[in-house]
Amino acid sequence: MNLPFIKPRRRVPTPEPEPRHTSLAAAPLDQPSVWRARIVTFSILTIIMTAVTIVLNGPMTRITSVQVTGNVFVTTDSVTELASYLLEQRWLGIFPQRQVAFFREGAFAQAIERRIGERIAVKNVNADITGKTVTVTINERLPVAIWAPAGSASGWLDGSGRIVSIGPPPPNLVLPTVNDLTARSIRVGEDVVDAGVVTAITTLNDALRSEQYVDFIFEMPVPTCIPNIPEEEEVVSNTNTSSNSNRNTNRTNANANSNRNANTNTRIEPEVTCDLAQLLKQRPEVDVRLKEGPLVRFDRYTNLSQAVSALTRLMAEEKTAQAKSIDLRFPERAYIQ
Repeated sequence: MNLPFIKPRRRVPTPEPEPRHTSLAAAPLDQPSVWRARIVTFSILTIIMTAVTIVLNGPMTRITSVQVTGNVFVTTDSVTELASYLLEQRWLGIFPQRQVAFFREGAFAQAIERRIGERIAVKNVNADITGKTVTVTINERLPVAIWAPAGSASGWLDGSGRIVSIGPPPPNLVLPTVNDLTARSIRVGEDVVDAGVVTAITTLNDALRSEQYVDFIFEMPVPTCIPNIPEEEEVVSNTNTSSNSNRNTNRTNANANSNRNANTNTRIEPEVTCDLAQLLKQRPEVDVRLKEGPLVRFDRYTNLSQAVSALTRLMAEEKTAQAKSIDLRFPERAYIQ
C-alpha cells in the first residue's frame, strides 16, 4: 500500500520578548520617565517638609506673651524673665518650646517652681496656654511669723511650719518674732515645727495684743529627753522549810556580798529613748518673753485665751511685778518664780 508523500512545513522561529524591568533600581539610567518620577517625588516631599516647618515655626503658632497671676511676694518681673528664658529652650535639643506645638505645660510649670523655690518656697505653680499667651499662676506660701534661730539668719515661717524665705520680711508686714534657742541653721523649704505650734503662736499673738501687750518675743526652748533608767531586779528566795531557809539565806548573803564587791565600779548608763529631732518639731511649750517683764510659759494644748487673761490678772498684783518667770502651763494654776 502506497501512502502519499506529505511535505513537512517549515517552522518559523519566533523572536524572544525583551526583558521587563520590575524595579526602578534595575531600570537602565537612560530612561527619562524614571528620572521624572524621582524628581516629582523629591519635589513633593520637599514642599511638604517646607510647609510643615513654616507652620510650626511661623508667627501664627508662636507664644508671644507671658501673664503672671496669684503672686504676692514673688515679683512679676522675675517670673516673666524666667518664663522667657525657659521658652527659648529646646525640647530634646531640637524643638523650640516657644512654639505652641512643642510647648509642655507640666514641665514648664515644674521648671518655674524649681527655680523660684530656691529663693521663696511656693505651694505649686500652674501654666496654661490660651492662644499665644501663657498664664503662670503661682500659689504662694504666706508668712505668719519670723523664725529667728540663735546665731543664724532669720526666715519667714508659714502656717504649716515651713521656712518660706531667708531674710527680713517685707516692710508692710508686722509679724511676731520667734527666737529658736537651739542655734541651728535653716534653709528654704525646711519644716522646722508642726502646724500646731504655729497655730499656738498666732493665737497667743492675737490674745496678747488684745490685752494691750505690745513688746514681746516668742521663744522656743530646747527640749530635753527624759532618760530611761532600768530598774534593778529583785532577788526572790524560797522559804518553805526552816532548814532550806537558813541554807538559802546564807547562800543569798554570800552571793550578795560577792556581787556587791564585783559591781562596785559598774555604772548603769541611762538609755535615751526619745527622738530629739521630732521633739523639736512637736514641742508643747511656747514661751513669751515680755519686754521689761517676766518669761511666761504656755502650753499649746491648753486654752491659751484663758491663760492670757490669767496673766493679765497676775501682772496687776505687786508680788508678780518683780517675778522672773510665770508658768501657766497648768489649768487654773500658776507658778511664779
